[in-house]
Amino acid sequence: MEIVNRELARHHLIFVDAKSRVYSSKKHHKGIDAYQDKKRLYDIEINLKENGQLMTIEDFQFLESIYEKY
Repeated sequence: MEIVNRELARHHLIFVDAKSRVYSSKKHHKGIDAYQDKKRLYDIEINLKENGQLMTIEDFQFLESIYEKY
């Protein structure tokens, strides 16, 4: 379980950095795309914190697109 907890902590740090990038950008206030991005971030956060699930490849790809977009 120690390895899983360490990986959860690493995934959480990656997630927090991406989330701060979205909310510090001025583009996140407008449009349906911004709403969908924030909803997906919320879903990932629920999986990480409450369910204790690691992120999937699709989640990492989404976070990578966040870096490119914002």
